[in-house]
Amino acid sequence: MKIRAAAAALAAAACLAMPAFAEKMTNQSVIDLTKAKMSDDVIISAINSGTPAFDTSAKGLIALKNAGVSDAVMQAVIGANAGPSTASAPAASGSHAAGGPSPEQATLIDGGKHVQMRYLTPTLRHVAAPFAGLRTYASLSGRTAALRTSATPKFVIAVPNNAQPESYFTLAHLAQQRNGNREVLVGGGYYSYSTGITKDRVVPCTSTKAASQAGAPAGFTMYEIAPTDPLAPGEYALVLYSSVVRSTGWFESGLDSYFDFGVD
Repeated sequence: MKIRAAAAALAAAACLAMPAFAEKMTNQSVIDLTKAKMSDDVIISAINSGTPAFDTSAKGLIALKNAGVSDAVMQAVIGANAGPSTASAPAASGSHAAGGPSPEQATLIDGGKHVQMRYLTPTLRHVAAPFAGLRTYASLSGRTAALRTSATPKFVIAVPNNAQPESYFTLAHLAQQRNGNREVLVGGGYYSYSTGITKDRVVPCTSTKAASQAGAPAGFTMYEIAPTDPLAPGEYALVLYSSVVRSTGWFESGLDSYFDFGVD
């Protein structure tokens, strides 16, 4: 039995070492990794790095639960399946042109490499405490992001023409919590309630209009975003406030997008 368990662990580790494009992640993949006693962080990294092909129906989720898969991993499964759609966007009205690339995307530039980032939609965790009032946290499953960068990354995003770049994005430094998630305070108060990522978690950045506007969606301008100082080791998210964009076709979820990454 010990030999069989060791073989299963080695096989699972080999799967994780494969390039992301070669690994198709399914419910059975997650169950196999769980049975091999891989940590939640490792399984979530595999989910985020692979190509999602999960069954997130009620029956599929119950099967995962019965197999001992943790809630944190199940949230990652659901999030991966609900990631950015590759289907063609419907014809848009107003300033958006049909058939163009989705403006809800971010490109990471690090060491000359260009990486298309994948966003997560956070869950909101509300905490009420005496003398502290109500606090709301945006929570991302898993303690670490699969995507790792150097301390001096740059990002390219599309900003609506009628928005100031600084009001459309935030680079947030996430806290790793005991509940196994990465979180940032996004609202709170006692006598009054205010919203927005808490200032001590906002990373100062510069925003410069990109030299090339090739491929910019109609009604959007491409901007290059860069931290003003090298990033300290930790977990981060580039937050696009897509929920405030009033449009048809794009941003139908009505939720902000968190493009997570980490610095080692």
